[in-house]
Amino acid sequence: MPLIRKQKLDNDTWLALWQMSESLDQLPEPTHVDLSAFTSLRRKKEKLTEYLLLKELTGSEELVIRHNDDGAPSIDGYFISLSHTEGWAAMILSKSHRVGIDIEYVSERVNRVASRFIREDEQQSTLAERLINWCSKEAVYKFFTEQHLEFHEMRLHPYSQEPKGAVLVDNLRQQIQVEVSYEVNNKYVLAYLEG
Repeated sequence: MPLIRKQKLDNDTWLALWQMSESLDQLPEPTHVDLSAFTSLRRKKEKLTEYLLLKELTGSEELVIRHNDDGAPSIDGYFISLSHTEGWAAMILSKSHRVGIDIEYVSERVNRVASRFIREDEQQSTLAERLINWCSKEAVYKFFTEQHLEFHEMRLHPYSQEPKGAVLVDNLRQQIQVEVSYEVNNKYVLAYLEG
C-alpha cells in the first residue's frame, strides 16, 4: 500500500502522506469503527485511508477519529489535521501542540476561485503561487479552527517560491503570525504547520 512518506517533524509531531491508488476493496476496514454511514465510495476510501495513516503514525488500531460540529477531526490524546485531494491523503499528528495541513492536486481549477481567497496584496502571478496560497490558508484555517477565519483574514507575506519552502502567514483577526511549510511538485501542493 502506497505510504509515500512518514516524517518526524519534532519530538512528538509526525506527518504522513498516502497516495490513494488502491481500489476500495484493497483497503482493510477497521473493526472498531462503523463506516456504514459513508455511502459515497470516494468518502469511504478517504476514511479507510485516514485509519491507515493513523495506524502508521501511532501504531494503534484502536484509536477513533471523531469530528466536531464544524467537521474538525479529533482523537483522544492527540492534535490532528487531515486533508484529501484527488488521489492523495495527508495527516499531521502531535501529542503536544496544534497542527494544520492541506494538500491539493495540481490543476487549473484553483484559477476559477482565486479572487475569492487571494488578497490584492499577495503573490498570485503563477499557478504554483495560487496553490501555495490556497493550501497555506486552508492549513492555517485548520490550525485556528475555532476562530472560523475568513480567507481575507489571513495574509501571506512575500516569499521566494522554491520546491520546498516556508511562508509567513498573518492571522489578521488576532495579529498572530505563523510559519507554514510548503512543498510544490507536478502532482500536488502540500502545506502544513505546527506550533
